[in-house]
Amino acid sequence: MTRAQLAHVLRAAASISGDPNILVVGSQAILGSHAEDELPELAWISIEARARCVEKHDLVISKLAALREKDKEFARALLDAGLVDVATLLERVDLLNCVPKPTQHAVRMWLEGASRRTTNR
Repeated sequence: MTRAQLAHVLRAAASISGDPNILVVGSQAILGSHAEDELPELAWISIEARARCVEKHDLVISKLAALREKDKEFARALLDAGLVDVATLLERVDLLNCVPKPTQHAVRMWLEGASRRTTNR
């Protein structure tokens, strides 16, 4: 989905709902901050959009908490592109109050590994 396509979806959602305040959730939320030509393809390739937009670090940390490979790939793509910061993401792990401690630990370990991979480039 391109940023223009997302804008069209949001205009339609606002028109249908009568509410101009639409929030985008899911991986397409990154298009609220960056155009697709600024992003790695994995970050915008999805064809679906869910109305609702969160801050990019909150988006990534919530996706990582799901521990799915596709979400790790999404996070890796944004990290590699320099669009999100590992240190900020590590701070956000502590805010995952509703996520079980083992999941928080797994996210922290993944981010620490990502930090090492980024530093070694």
